[in-house]
Amino acid sequence: MKTKMITTHNLSRFLALFGLIFLAALTACSREDEVVGGETAVSPPTTSPTSKPAETAVPVPTATPENIEETPTTEPTAEPTPLPEPDAVNFSLTQAESSLPDDLYQQISYFGMIDFFFEGLLCDEMVYEEIEIDSQHDLGAYAALSGSTESDPTLYDSIEVRTCDWQDGDEISIKLTLPSGETISQTHIYGQADSFSPRPERINQLAAAEYPFDYGALGVYFVPGFDSELGAYRFEIEGNGRSFSHTITVTPPNQPRVFDDGSDEAPAWLLSQFAPGEQVRLVAYGSRDCDRDAMYEVDINYVSLCLIGWQRYTVPENGRLNIQAEPASTFVYYAIVGEQSGTFALNTLVNAEVVQSNAHVRADWIPWLYESNTRTTALHRLSPSTLVRITGQHESYRLVQLSDGTEGWVASVAVEVGETAVSPPTSYIYLTNGTDLPEWVYLPTAPYFYMGSSSYDTEFTEEAEQPTHDVSLSPFWIQRTEVSNAAYAECVAAGSCTAPSSIASNTQLDYFTNTEFANYPVIFVTQPQAQTYCEWIGGRLPTEAEWEFAARYPKNSYYTWGNLANAAADNPDLANFGKLVGDTTPVYNYISGATESGLFNMHGNVWEWTADWFDPAYYQNSPSENPTGPESGNEKVARGGSWSTSLEYISLTNRFNRDPNQGYDNVGFRCVSTTNINGS
Repeated sequence: MKTKMITTHNLSRFLALFGLIFLAALTACSREDEVVGGETAVSPPTTSPTSKPAETAVPVPTATPENIEETPTTEPTAEPTPLPEPDAVNFSLTQAESSLPDDLYQQISYFGMIDFFFEGLLCDEMVYEEIEIDSQHDLGAYAALSGSTESDPTLYDSIEVRTCDWQDGDEISIKLTLPSGETISQTHIYGQADSFSPRPERINQLAAAEYPFDYGALGVYFVPGFDSELGAYRFEIEGNGRSFSHTITVTPPNQPRVFDDGSDEAPAWLLSQFAPGEQVRLVAYGSRDCDRDAMYEVDINYVSLCLIGWQRYTVPENGRLNIQAEPASTFVYYAIVGEQSGTFALNTLVNAEVVQSNAHVRADWIPWLYESNTRTTALHRLSPSTLVRITGQHESYRLVQLSDGTEGWVASVAVEVGETAVSPPTSYIYLTNGTDLPEWVYLPTAPYFYMGSSSYDTEFTEEAEQPTHDVSLSPFWIQRTEVSNAAYAECVAAGSCTAPSSIASNTQLDYFTNTEFANYPVIFVTQPQAQTYCEWIGGRLPTEAEWEFAARYPKNSYYTWGNLANAAADNPDLANFGKLVGDTTPVYNYISGATESGLFNMHGNVWEWTADWFDPAYYQNSPSENPTGPESGNEKVARGGSWSTSLEYISLTNRFNRDPNQGYDNVGFRCVSTTNINGS
């Protein structure tokens, strides 16, 4: 089966749609601040909240069933017992309160448009023969743009099949066979687009939508009812000598579910499979003059979306809740915030992220506090567990306020989400040295990171670093510093490690055994010796990909301070390189050049052994998931540069090849682990 990627034509159409919606919202929004009835609020708290952020659920982006993993059609286990629809409860925008619940901070951001652009929407190209496709489709899953099928609480929408290469005038026969055997058929003439009727009128109906600028695409939709049959839904499409069939097996939902049962003018939702007695908040967003703390500047058309109001509901014992919103004069976005079910959007265009206001820096991170979201000026290093109050967000950084009143921007991944936000009694806000920090740093999994370098966007690159390519890694822990003389000496004393081949350094005759240099990096160890030490403490040497990910996370820049090498030449406090010192320095030095997560000396001091064999052409065909390097070779890869390395070779992407059985005065190592061995 051939597939095509929907291009920026579709993006343009979406941008136009967004522009019209937002323009209408801006021009129509003339009323005073609106709030909901009952327990309501319209603006962020003016005093610091007392609780810590709850973990937010990320809405599932949309996808066509063609992108869902293909599985044989199976009969569902059992149909759910029909339950009576609960009486509707109202959501009103006409009553006013003065503040939000003080445990929440509300934020608007996009996911639909962005995911559409980067993930793409696949379209099956019809050929002159029948194509059979089978797939599973959870009754609680939203037909998303990006193809994600994660089991998060999701908006229930429609089942969709999309075909391409239609031309004006093509007569297209569409048939859908329901699980009962009943069929729904219609004929569609391409170029005569149907106008969608309000959603309630489309329940259990077949509808078609044209996308002429996207390879002549035709989307065929079926909108099941709330208690629609489970089983196989078979689409058959024929026209212009071509045919296509797609069977989607609808299975019972195993998660909270929201059924959109209203219209843009009068939204309504039927919630099911929520926990009985669960407290659920419906949060409404709109376009108006916003308080700075609640405002999110949308990049398209410079529209500000902010919180209008919220209302709390208690889910009845049957796990169902029917909410009817009053008509609004402006376009309003809605989100559900459930105590147990999580947070997810009720509109397909935006992701309404709702998090608690009070948070703290991760216990093992030392992120920079930046002056602005452009991150050009770093103000301070924050200590682990520092309390912060979230007041804003832009992309992957949060605007926070510290206990001393200082405001700045911190990487979102550095902000801990958990049950409590209690700062240790002796905690301090700003970090001045790293000697008391936890030894290991946790690096979470990421969908991918951009590995390697390109001559188009960096000053210094080599062929062995090219091409850039996407790599996905499993989460791991990594040592904050290079292994010190003292740490390695413990392994030697225990009889598990052999001593370095020399006890000297470039300028010191007695380096390894002299306690004056106990916190300096161990050198003159071979790659196998380094691996033995890592195994002794319960870890291993990092792969090349793990090392580079750790060094570049979360900014993915070529240097810990940005993308320009010359910053190190202008600031000697960033790294030990270029024979400026002439030898190694303590493993906790150069805090200014540490990564956001708090890894020291990823530039300079000593090269660091990795587990991978060196092959200059390896990136040409490197695996995208957890690459481990070539199966064999003559030299191993070392990373990061050293005290003697010139500026052009200390980038985080540079690959250095060394004889693994030789020790050097400028090569050391650090270890990784798949488990946390802090304090062990």
